[in-house]
Amino acid sequence: MARSWSDLPIDLVEKICSCLQIQNNYFDILRFRAVCSSWRRSSPPLPPMIPTLSIPPVNPSRSLRHLYFVPDKSYQFELKELAVYSVQPARPSGTGTSTTLLLLTPSLKSADAMVFRGLNTSLPSKYRTTVFDLRDFVVNEMWFTYCLVPTDGSTPVDPRLVAVSSVIRNIGDGFKVMAFIEAQTLAVWMMGGEGWTINCYRIDWTHYFRSVSYGNGKLYALHWSNKIAVIDTTRPRGKEIMQVVQAKRDEHGDAVFQYLVESLRDVFRLCQYPGQEGFEVEKLDTEGKLVKLSGVEVEERLFFVGSYHSSFSVRANDFPEYKTNCIHFTSRNSKTFPHSYCHHCGSGNIPIFDGKDGRLRSWCGYYGCLQLPSCLAKIGTKREEKFHS
Repeated sequence: MARSWSDLPIDLVEKICSCLQIQNNYFDILRFRAVCSSWRRSSPPLPPMIPTLSIPPVNPSRSLRHLYFVPDKSYQFELKELAVYSVQPARPSGTGTSTTLLLLTPSLKSADAMVFRGLNTSLPSKYRTTVFDLRDFVVNEMWFTYCLVPTDGSTPVDPRLVAVSSVIRNIGDGFKVMAFIEAQTLAVWMMGGEGWTINCYRIDWTHYFRSVSYGNGKLYALHWSNKIAVIDTTRPRGKEIMQVVQAKRDEHGDAVFQYLVESLRDVFRLCQYPGQEGFEVEKLDTEGKLVKLSGVEVEERLFFVGSYHSSFSVRANDFPEYKTNCIHFTSRNSKTFPHSYCHHCGSGNIPIFDGKDGRLRSWCGYYGCLQLPSCLAKIGTKREEKFHS
């Protein structure tokens, strides 16, 4: 009887790997690892795809945000990938419906995940354990966010300030990585480049960039002063800013909370103004202008925003148990959004904004942090994999 590929002795698999000479080819290693779990264990570690970002010694007089650099010291960064997963039971439940879960990996130092679910289904208590068991589940990677991590283990660059032109697995000649590594310094790396291009953008001296996103072939950088810089990274150095968009200023002042979110290749600005309970959703058109949208115009999207990691969006049709036309918050802020114990799910609530009636509600679809299996915490997992007991 022919032997299964997964039953080959490890020493034979290692010999096959050495004969293929894939040690330094990122994508060949991914294909090799995808054959089965034993081949994944026998494959060499993934080589770095993107050069390390180096910045010169930091001037103590320069203002930095979220970064605690030691003056007069050079720093190097590595690009890390964080994944958002959808998880569905492989076997239908007794009611014939499958509960869809969404897992977000916000931590770089541990394999933790935040668990989300639909509002209309009670999550079984057995899933609210310290370790999340993925056996008998189908897992799909739905979204990726990226972060720059200092090689010395110090504070990483805020993921909200890092944007890429596509996911690593769809990398191509036009792949770009863009990040504001400090208050007003943009670092850009393009596929094939030996190093990073670093430029300084000064909209004013008193504010910082707070969020970046990539869409329509351009980088959009949201400034604390309610302005959006539209940057064309294909232009010669020093001429990248095409225009600066002045966002709406409410009669009560600038927006309290602002998020740039890329969704289905479009870029949206989600904002809340002083004295307002609700949020406004604006879309950046192809000319870089902000267009206010009604609730009906965002029905096909689900937005997830947070204060400590990148915001993201998924197609509503892929998650029918989630309430559409809503903004889901993935971090608690007791001063702005009150939360309390939920008797329905036995968990502390975080808010959800309902775009249909313009009100903030309690979202009992949040289940805190669980430990994520190591197979999902690394780059190189299969796009879709079924876990069996």
